Amino acid sequence: MEDYPDKADVYLIHPRETLVNDEVNESFQSTIKDKLTSLRVNMVLGERVVNMDEVKEKGFQNVMLVTDKGTQMKVDLVIPCTGLKVNTEAYKNSLGDKMNRLGRLNVDEFLQVKDVPDVYAIGDCNDVPEIKLAHGAQTQGNYVADNLKLKHEGKDMKPYNVNKSVFMVLCCGRSGGAAQVWRGWVLGDWFASKIKGQSVFTPMQWKNMGQKMPED
Repeated sequence: MEDYPDKADVYLIHPRETLVNDEVNESFQSTIKDKLTSLRVNMVLGERVVNMDEVKEKGFQNVMLVTDKGTQMKVDLVIPCTGLKVNTEAYKNSLGDKMNRLGRLNVDEFLQVKDVPDVYAIGDCNDVPEIKLAHGAQTQGNYVADNLKLKHEGKDMKPYNVNKSVFMVLCCGRSGGAAQVWRGWVLGDWFASKIKGQSVFTPMQWKNMGQKMPED
């Protein structure tokens, strides 16, 4: 929509009235909605598409969408963005009794799977009450690595400090979006585009791997 404002009508259908995780505040939610409105995105909130199987059979193109509220719309292209569930394939057989209803593993204060010595879970697959984002998983991974070093050296491991604050950057195109940073402050287009929109954190990931990012 940012590059081709007059080429298409875009509809965003979402089953809830809020677009983003409940952990972010109302200012963040409204900033994102305002940005999408400025990009002429039509939001259909509080409705769920009920004929996705039919849409999939038709290749997601030239189909009639139907919602649970009876709304119908003929569209040229459907892009499903329904989120991801925890992939439990790696542990559902051996650790099935340690999973909660979402498939996440119950862990103790050291991120060790409860009652399973020397098995640790980080990121999306554990039940730590944090918003599940990549940088959070990275923080947990670094924490476990440091703790294992302490254990190897015969020292006491340190309990994990659950991060109660939320840091999230959500881009709407390359030049806009919103960011919720520490203490709940919400920053707009300039910050979102500068920190994420232009590169989607790609240079940072190359740096974390200790490698040089290929040139264009």
